[in-house]
Amino acid sequence: ERNSGLFKQILADMVLYGVGDGIKPQSHASTPEMQERYETYFAEKAKRIDITNRFSFYQAQAILLRGMIRDGDSFAAKVRNGAGEAKIQLMEAHRVGDPLEETVVIPGIHDGIIFGPYGEYVACNVYKSDGGNRQILAQSMMHVVDHEYASGARGVPLLQHSINSIQDEMEILALEKQGVKDNADVTRVITKQGGVLDQDTANELGALNTSSYSAIANTMGGKLLVLDQGEALTSHMSNRPNPTFSGFIAALERDICQGTIPYEFVGDSSKLGGASLRLVTARAARVFSKYQTIMIEQFCVPTWGYIIGQGIAAGEIPDDPDWNRVSWTTPKSVTVDAGREAANDRADVEMGLLSMSELYAQRGLDFRTEMQKRAADMV
Repeated sequence: ERNSGLFKQILADMVLYGVGDGIKPQSHASTPEMQERYETYFAEKAKRIDITNRFSFYQAQAILLRGMIRDGDSFAAKVRNGAGEAKIQLMEAHRVGDPLEETVVIPGIHDGIIFGPYGEYVACNVYKSDGGNRQILAQSMMHVVDHEYASGARGVPLLQHSINSIQDEMEILALEKQGVKDNADVTRVITKQGGVLDQDTANELGALNTSSYSAIANTMGGKLLVLDQGEALTSHMSNRPNPTFSGFIAALERDICQGTIPYEFVGDSSKLGGASLRLVTARAARVFSKYQTIMIEQFCVPTWGYIIGQGIAAGEIPDDPDWNRVSWTTPKSVTVDAGREAANDRADVEMGLLSMSELYAQRGLDFRTEMQKRAADMV
């Protein structure tokens, strides 16, 4: 991530289009008044939701998603601060693993995840700052991961198949850049039929401080080059980098992007036509939607239940039979032809093929909230 521009670009696009300015909650409590109270309470708590008081709920989403894509998974523990307030503690993948001491034996542990007799996720083993271990129960630890195997305990980095190609690209680019620098440093070449350079050849080439040619140089201007018989002075022409090399690098970058998001989305899309560009954008949108669903199910919903549930238990907000019912609004979906898609959406709404809630959700908005704004504007 720190050395490869393409690696960082893929991570940045996944976070930018997957989380954006945040996946926001919409309460579905029994009354509009309770919905507003729950949303207001959660919004206030979300401003500094982590235990260190550094990150908001939406910053935590971006950190967890980036960590999951880069390392394979991320963790967020439900904790309390010194004042007893409900908080979230973010953890990277390397903080969870098997005990480092051989004398510590935890039954059922595999890659830091402790399983029960039926293969259920029971707890995880966390490395403490003092070198010790701490087990956190599953109901208190949110494991943000995209499982690829039924028997797997941990996730697999999204770009794990591309590590070798990324390393190859970095090394090849470094060597090519060094070659370009070396060729640029040699500007002219003297071809000789034999012998050695005279001691004053350097002065003759530059016509510097020589009594024989200084007067002529001052009169005619420019530089005078004096060569012996059989010598030729030519400019050095380099063909580095060349189009073949650029195509080779593009092939490497395509291999790196395979299985993630389309190469044309993160790289060069200038060669695509309208239909191809829409296909690439649609494929990328499906990838972003997949990871949005993972974030909602594994982090957003449990966090809502923890924060609102603790608020009700503490008497800070009233109880409601539907307090845990919540939907989530994702950022606006990516598009390459907003005008055309907007016209199609309006036609679908008129024909009854698309609901207003779905239409507003595609634009990263909540239908109920927007209608309340319109009603307030009319008053």
